[in-house]
Amino acid sequence: MSAPASDDDLLSKCCDLFRTGHHAEASVSLDKWLQNWTSSAAANPALMDEASCKSLGVALDCQQRHDWIGLADELEYVLARRVRTGPESTV
Repeated sequence: MSAPASDDDLLSKCCDLFRTGHHAEASVSLDKWLQNWTSSAAANPALMDEASCKSLGVALDCQQRHDWIGLADELEYVLARRVRTGPESTV
């Protein structure tokens, strides 16, 4: 039995799947990552600062427009970086 993937690994897999056209499977990974993020934010509300919420909005807008590359880029290079480094960082 393998160990559960870290949030970084889960998001990286999700973004790779979006970029390679496996949107349904990527959406499942994204849902798991978002659940983990919101659970973490419930314990540490600073994770859901204005910039992180704006980045999430950009990502969801990309998803609505079926801009899978834009979605993956926003998640992996903007939102995840903010989550890892904290709200005080500038991106």
